[in-house]
Amino acid sequence: IGRNNDDLLVLEDGIKELNVEDVEIGDVKGGIVERESKLTKIEDQIKEYNDKLSEFRVKKENSERIKKDISELDICFICKQTVKEEYKDKIIRSENERLKKLKENEEIYLKRKNELVKELNVLNEELKILGERDRKSEVVKIKKRSLEEKKKKIEEILSSNESLRKEIYEIKKENDRILNEFKKY
Repeated sequence: IGRNNDDLLVLEDGIKELNVEDVEIGDVKGGIVERESKLTKIEDQIKEYNDKLSEFRVKKENSERIKKDISELDICFICKQTVKEEYKDKIIRSENERLKKLKENEEIYLKRKNELVKELNVLNEELKILGERDRKSEVVKIKKRSLEEKKKKIEEILSSNESLRKEIYEIKKENDRILNEFKKY
């Protein structure tokens, strides 16, 4: 009976410790959902930036092609007139300006994309940590449930022991009464 009482105290301490762990783990699932939502938004932004960067690349290729074509052009294929060098220079300057702006925009978008990739990596790491905490939380819940079941069984055993103790006491009392009566004869 004494051992059962000791076991009960150990189980109660174990449950208290698990309750503390449970509180420390906190709202892991909420954190996972929040980060997954952020992750999706960032992935969408990265896709948009990749699309925009592809668009810049195509525009740059077109500008380079225009510069090459105009520099090689001597006679206009539409009006069949000679193309003046001043006109070629004007088109090439215009395309160079366009290329310069495209490169600047490309650098801005590339920088933003790289920042988002870093943020994405941080979120993935946080999700990994939260996933581990979630698994730990599940283990804690299982341990807690197991300890509570053991506690309940020990309490039932203690209750049964108490009933047996009372019954033994009553039997001893009856036995003593019978012995006393027997001694009288």
